[in-house]
Amino acid sequence: MGGRRVFRTRSAQSAMEYLLVVSFAFILLTLILVIAYSESARFSLQVSTAQIQRSGGELVDAINTVYYAGPPTKKTMQVQFPKHLRGVRIENNTIIFEMLGESGLYDYAVDAYPNVTGSMRSHSGLHLITLEAINGSVRITDT
Repeated sequence: MGGRRVFRTRSAQSAMEYLLVVSFAFILLTLILVIAYSESARFSLQVSTAQIQRSGGELVDAINTVYYAGPPTKKTMQVQFPKHLRGVRIENNTIIFEMLGESGLYDYAVDAYPNVTGSMRSHSGLHLITLEAINGSVRITDT
């Protein structure tokens, strides 16, 4: 009878050790996944910020070029907007991109030389934008 008790105790001890090892591995895996997700989200925001900076710069360069060429100059260009874009406003000679960041919404503004009119849609992805020089300003059309 004594042999059976030792066998049961060793079996229970093995099961408990297995449970501890599996629990430790699960906690470790969960921590790794949380850190990876957090870093991935942060990297995505950095990519969106870099993309809107590049797109805004290209847009301003094209606006200034069309303005200096004068009427009836037109230029059509493709601009890629990032997935964290929430809105686009045009105020006088400034184009304001409303972006979603880690701490909420923030504005990224780019200034052109001439007065700018028109509108752009705020969905992410590829936009076909037409710029047209008209008496002292540039009109933007997002088609």
